[in-house]
Amino acid sequence: GVGTLGQVLRAGRPTLCVPWSHDQADNADRARRLGMARVLYPRRYRAPDAARELDTLLGDSSYAAAASRVAERVRTENGPRAAADA
Repeated sequence: GVGTLGQVLRAGRPTLCVPWSHDQADNADRARRLGMARVLYPRRYRAPDAARELDTLLGDSSYAAAASRVAERVRTENGPRAAADA
């Protein structure tokens, strides 16, 4: 969900998103567009597919670089204050 994604954004690590319901598919797609995530939908989730996606995430340094850039930006934002001000 969005809380877990928030933690991932802040941690600055590439992630494999497996969206199950509600807004999770949209959140996963946003992380993918940021270049820090791969998305594996439940209907296609099989161990070999998950392993392949994880290999891609860990083997391609562009995912780690994108995740690091995103984390740097997220850490500099004061989300609670911005939300309260809005």
